[in-house]
Amino acid sequence: MRLTNGANVEYIDSANSKRTVTCSFDPNDKAVYPTGVQSENYTLMNDRLFYTIRFQNTGNDTAFFVQIRDLLDQQLNLSTFRLESFSHSVNTSLELNTRALIFTFNNILLPDSNVNEPLSHGYVIYSIEVESGLADATQITNTANIYFDSNEPVVTNTTLNTMVYSIPVGLNETNNENFNVIVMPNPATENALLRFDNIKNKSYKLSLYSLIGKLVFSHQTNSGEIVISLKDFTSGIYIYHLTPDGEGKTYKGKLIVK
Repeated sequence: MRLTNGANVEYIDSANSKRTVTCSFDPNDKAVYPTGVQSENYTLMNDRLFYTIRFQNTGNDTAFFVQIRDLLDQQLNLSTFRLESFSHSVNTSLELNTRALIFTFNNILLPDSNVNEPLSHGYVIYSIEVESGLADATQITNTANIYFDSNEPVVTNTTLNTMVYSIPVGLNETNNENFNVIVMPNPATENALLRFDNIKNKSYKLSLYSLIGKLVFSHQTNSGEIVISLKDFTSGIYIYHLTPDGEGKTYKGKLIVK
């Protein structure tokens, strides 16, 4: 297993202990990228899955201990796990017998949102690949449990990816209804050019988000080209939303910054 950002990792055979303190739960959620297309969330087999787990203390006291227990799907290849980013110092471990991926934030001192809303949030991002040789249309589901001190766990939403060797034809989401969006170069370092079909000079808004959902760039245009300066961006994956004014579909994709 490979880890970045100086975190620790170990394999263990039992769960960590928990301590009691007053704190709160919601909101907490889990997201996966690529999200996939159509209601089945079709995703290509060779796509690496990036999971983001967010948590917030909305109670009436500081949280001293936060732990995330994430039961990994049987079809995920544990050896390809990679820790990508985290909000606070974290210890990462894996229970081989249960396939529980555990993120432990000891002495996190997470203030409640009434005292300091901006600092009441936390997150962790990791990526992983599916096992090779899976049957076409294998479904990958993922749910995390978040513990604030010794409170009962908060259960996140369940993500779903239906892994396929080729995206089924005939899906509007696959061909974007013949609406072409191109980002080049991708990956990019200094600048990226987003080009799209806009022969009627319609007004579009481009929004660029980090994997934790933070808006990092926005631009309104009536042309079919937008230049994105990346000089203040950190390396990583960003998600773009291209949305027409008024009625119309939002087109989504990714930009990789080196």
